[in-house]
Amino acid sequence: MVTKIFLWIMVLLVSFSAGADDTDVFINGLGSAICGEPRGASPVIPISQLNPFEHKKDIYYPVFQPSLRSYWQGNVKRYELGGSVLGERNVLSYPGGGESKYAVVNCQAGGGRHGRCFSHGSANSQRARSWWNDNPQADGAMVAEGGAAAHVNSSRTRRVYVQDSVTTLSRVEGVESDHYLLEKSYGSPLHSKPLIVDYGDVSTGARQVLFTSTNGGFLHAVDAETGAELSAVFPKSLQSNIEKYKNRGDGPLVYGMDGQWAVWRHDGNKDGRIDKFTDEDFVYLYGGMRRGGRHLYGFDVTDPERPRILFDISPNSSLKDLHLGQVWAKPTLAWVRLPNHTQPVAVLLVGGGYDTSYDISDDLSESFGMNDSVGAEAAYCLDTKVQCGNQVFMVLAQKEAGSYRAGDIVWWSSESASSSLTNSAMQDSVVGRIRTIDEDGDGYFDYFYAVDIAGRVFAYSFFQTQNSDRHKRDIRNISVSLLAKLNSDNARFFYESPSLSAGKDRMGYYRLITIGSGWRANPLNEMTNNAFFVIKDRPHLRAQPLQANDFPEFGSHFFADRIMLNGFKVSLLNAGEKVFGSSTIINNRVFFSTYIPEIANDQNSADLCGEYRGNVSLYGIDISTGLGVFDSSGGIIDSTVSGSHVLEDLGLSALGDINSVMTRGSMNVLSGSQFMGELEVPKNVVHRLSWHEAARGERVFQLYPRVDENN
Repeated sequence: MVTKIFLWIMVLLVSFSAGADDTDVFINGLGSAICGEPRGASPVIPISQLNPFEHKKDIYYPVFQPSLRSYWQGNVKRYELGGSVLGERNVLSYPGGGESKYAVVNCQAGGGRHGRCFSHGSANSQRARSWWNDNPQADGAMVAEGGAAAHVNSSRTRRVYVQDSVTTLSRVEGVESDHYLLEKSYGSPLHSKPLIVDYGDVSTGARQVLFTSTNGGFLHAVDAETGAELSAVFPKSLQSNIEKYKNRGDGPLVYGMDGQWAVWRHDGNKDGRIDKFTDEDFVYLYGGMRRGGRHLYGFDVTDPERPRILFDISPNSSLKDLHLGQVWAKPTLAWVRLPNHTQPVAVLLVGGGYDTSYDISDDLSESFGMNDSVGAEAAYCLDTKVQCGNQVFMVLAQKEAGSYRAGDIVWWSSESASSSLTNSAMQDSVVGRIRTIDEDGDGYFDYFYAVDIAGRVFAYSFFQTQNSDRHKRDIRNISVSLLAKLNSDNARFFYESPSLSAGKDRMGYYRLITIGSGWRANPLNEMTNNAFFVIKDRPHLRAQPLQANDFPEFGSHFFADRIMLNGFKVSLLNAGEKVFGSSTIINNRVFFSTYIPEIANDQNSADLCGEYRGNVSLYGIDISTGLGVFDSSGGIIDSTVSGSHVLEDLGLSALGDINSVMTRGSMNVLSGSQFMGELEVPKNVVHRLSWHEAARGERVFQLYPRVDENN
C-alpha cells in the first residue's frame, strides 16, 4: 500500500547507514558469552521512484548477530512505519493475526541507559512478527528467523550466479544442494544498506525489489512483497573465501560484499515501469566491497532474476586503477560532457578508496606515515611509496559513449602527472562519498567536493563560462583548489562522507561543508582529540587554504567575525569520542552523532550480555546563532539560549548517519535507527534536484539533465 505524502520540498533522504564500523564495537568484552539480542543497522524507508511526492509505509531493518566466529548470521526484515497514540514514531510488526505490536520498542540497557530494542517476549503472543515470516512462531528478536533469510533456498531452486570473468556471470549448476553457493545461508549486512527499486510490473501494479549485499559474499535480489529471493550474485574475487564461509571457525569476521550501492533506474518510454524486454528501460547497480576487497562493480539488474555484470574494476584493470583502494562509499551519479561527444554522458564519481595501512597501529605517527608491517594488499600500493586511494575517478556508468565502455575511466585526478588533472596535494586516501552541487539547476554539477582521510578538503569546479555556453563545459575544463587542511593541529582521521548544502548571510552566498573525524578502524582508541567542522566555502574571499585553527571553537564567542566568515568547529571532549556517520543540515541546523568507547573494567557499562559497547551522543546546533536545538526532554526546538546542543546516553541504536523522513507538514529526524523528533517544514522551501524535476503527480522520475533551448 502506498501512502501519499505531499511535501513542501522535493527530496527525501531515505537510505540510512549501519550502526558502526568495526566489529570491535560489537564483540568488545563479549568473552565466551553469546548475546541473544540482535544488532540492527539503520533502517531504510523507500520513496516512490515513480513519484517523489510519495513514500511507502514499509520500513526495512538489516540485522545481524555478533559472534566470536568468522561468520556472522544476518537478515533483512520488513515492518510498517506508524505512529503511537503519543505521536511518537514507531515500527509496527505485521498487522494481522492478532499479533500486531511494536517491533522496535524503548528499552533500558545496563548503566540505566535508554535505547531502542527489538521486542521479544517469552511467549509467542509477546513477540513481533515481521512481514515475511510464514511460520507459526513470531520471529521477534531472533536474527535467523523470518525475514529474507527464511526464504533463501526455500524452493530448492535457488538462482545463484557466479562471476566467471570481468563481464560474465553463469548460473550455478552441477553442485550438491549443500554446497555453500546453494545452501540456506545469509551473512551479516554490517555496513551495506538495502536498496528498494520500483519496477512497476504491470501484472502486480507496483513490483518492489530489495537489493542488499552481505558479508556472506552475496548480492541478493529479494521480492519486497513476499521476501522470496529472486537471485544472488557471488563475485569471482570472493571464491577463495568459500571454505571460510562454510567452516565458520573461530576468529575475526571474514568480510564479503559489505559496501554501499547506488542505483540508476531508467524508464525510457516513460510508462512508469521497467520492461526487461526493451532496450529503452534498464536498472543498473554500482558499488564496492568495503573491507571485502578492492573491486568496484556495475550490475545490470533490469531482469532481477537474471542479473548481468557491466564491469569489474580492480587494481589489475589498468594503470589508472593501480592504486585503487577499498571502495567504502556509495558512488555518485552525475552528468558531464566528454570531448567530441555531442550527448551528455552519465558517470560515477568515486573516491579512490581506503588503504589498510591506516589501521595497522595505535601509534598515530606511524599510521600517517609508512610502516613496513603491513599486509600484502596494502603493500601493493606502498611499493611505489604512494597510498592506495589518493584519487578521484569518473567512471562511465552507461554501456557506451563513443570509444568508451561501461567501467572505463573517462577522467581522474591524483598527484600523478599522468592523471587528467594533477592534484599534488592529494596524498592520502579518499574514503568518503564525493558530493556534488548543481547551482543553476541544469542537471550538470557545477562543483564537487572530496575529503581525504588526512582532512584535506578539495573543491573541484568547472572554469567559469558565459551562461549561454554552460552546456559546452566538459571534463577538460575542471580545476581544483585546496579548501581546507583540518589536521594542522592534530592527527585526525576523516572516514565519513561530508554533507554539502548552500546558504546566504550578510557576507553573501556560501557553500556549506560539514564533516567530523574519527578513527573507524580503531573505534576503541582514546588517543585522538577529534572534532567536527562546519566550513563555509566563499571562493571569492579565500586566498589560502583554511587551517584547523581558522575555525573558532563552538562556544561563548560564537558571533566572532571569523565564525561568520569561515565557520566553526566542535571539539569532542570525551576520551575517544569520534564521529561515526555522516551529518546533515536541516533548516539551518546541523546534526551529527558520535561514538564514545568504554573500558572493559567499567562494570556500570555492562549490559545483560556481559558486553562493554560504549555510548552514543547526538549533537544539534543552529549554524547562525550557535545555540542548541534540544529541549530538556530531548525534543527538537527552535534555537534558544536555554537549548542544549547535545543529547547523551542514547545507546548504540542511535549510532550512524543523520537523515530525515517527510510526513505531511513535518520532518522526522533519525539518528541511526532512532526517531529523535520532528521539525516543521517551511512552506516556501523548494529544493532543486540535480536530476529531472518531476511535477506533482507525474508518474516518471527520470535521471537525465533538463533540456532547454541551449542544449
